[in-house]
Amino acid sequence: MLDYFFDGVPPLGQDPFEAGPFDPNAQQLDQTGQALIWYVHEPIKECTNCHRWPKRRGFSAETYLIAPVPKLCYNCHDDYTVKASFVHGPVAVGQCLVCHSDPPHKSRIEHLLKEPEPKLCYLCHDVSMIELIPAHLPGQTSACSDCHDPHSGSTKALLKSSSAETQAEQEKSTNEPPPREPAMTPEQREELGRRQREIADLYYRSMESYRKGEWTKARDGFVKVLKSGLIPAPMADMLRAHVVDIDNRLRKSTGPPETPTVTKPLN
Repeated sequence: MLDYFFDGVPPLGQDPFEAGPFDPNAQQLDQTGQALIWYVHEPIKECTNCHRWPKRRGFSAETYLIAPVPKLCYNCHDDYTVKASFVHGPVAVGQCLVCHSDPPHKSRIEHLLKEPEPKLCYLCHDVSMIELIPAHLPGQTSACSDCHDPHSGSTKALLKSSSAETQAEQEKSTNEPPPREPAMTPEQREELGRRQREIADLYYRSMESYRKGEWTKARDGFVKVLKSGLIPAPMADMLRAHVVDIDNRLRKSTGPPETPTVTKPLN
């Protein structure tokens, strides 16, 4: 029965390595009889590309990965943090599964994404603030990755080459010099970078906890991120809204505070 309820579980008593390789081309039908389209992660054809078989049962899949994420991913994929000038937040802190399906076996969405664009992007980015940018229009249907590289880039906005050239022309036409950052020593810059990566990691882990309904854990993380002062104002506003939402949820789950009873003194 396990193979009925859970994807990737072999029939009871069958060694998964004797079941044969996974066939991504095997046709599956939905309730209407239409063929389902699955985007399949290439390594799933051979489980040992990512997993080692556990010596005993009772461990999660993460326990017996041959390497932790993102090191495991870099066995096949490029490490974008090595050469890029700017790196997307989740990539910078090794949180590949913030955007990609978990476990990364297959998805109905191309590139094994958890949600289609731009819905996926709006899980972290504030859509109301994005639509204020001239190049973005309310209700725009194009994918974010049409202009932005989702992993890394040569510009802070991770714009692809053609989009970056357009942005440069727009900035040049304004005749306004770009704001200059205060001078920092190499040590200060290194420490700031370390702190930013630390806060980014906490932010993405807290967002994941929020989506899972781990309210207290998410709230603690959001508060620490807000106190750091290292996130943009729109993102800070979004986190404050999440904190208010969590407080309301926790208040409903615990109920209103009890009214203390007053004992009248005996005459």
